[in-house]
Amino acid sequence: MSDSDKKYAEPAEATHRITPFGALLRIASFIVAWWAFTEGSWKEWGLGVVVIIAASLASFHILPLRSWRWSLWGLTLFVPYFLWQSLLGSLDVAWRALHPKMPLKPGLQDFHTRLPGHLPRVFLAWTISLLPGTASVNLEDDQLIIHSLNVDDNFVPTMKDLERRIGRIFGVTNL
Repeated sequence: MSDSDKKYAEPAEATHRITPFGALLRIASFIVAWWAFTEGSWKEWGLGVVVIIAASLASFHILPLRSWRWSLWGLTLFVPYFLWQSLLGSLDVAWRALHPKMPLKPGLQDFHTRLPGHLPRVFLAWTISLLPGTASVNLEDDQLIIHSLNVDDNFVPTMKDLERRIGRIFGVTNL
């Protein structure tokens, strides 16, 4: 483990500690999801309370809360970047699909992330999969395997920029 990994590694004693703010945030997200699922209907809230409690308890077991520092500013900067990259990726995919020669050379590429800890790395993998033309195939330790539409494109600068921006969300600034 490098010195930078040690500096930002998740503390072992915090892996199963449920912080009040983190628990409330997670429960609130399930409440919003239930509200959206039922299209705002109050008729289903009896069942909803049971489902929200069960989902919250299961989520605490499956993905325990950690004591990550979240940066609201990092998240605020990330959202427009993500939307812009989604638009550019969509235009690129459409161009490739409509181009007479279909300039595609799909394949797998390796990327070694410098993000410390499991949660930021999973967030990176999910974000890559949400961007058009890419999909995360496997994440193991710091190695991420990515499927892309054109393996000839130099994707490393884009991935490092994305990694740096995600690092900001989690309070990691030395990427």
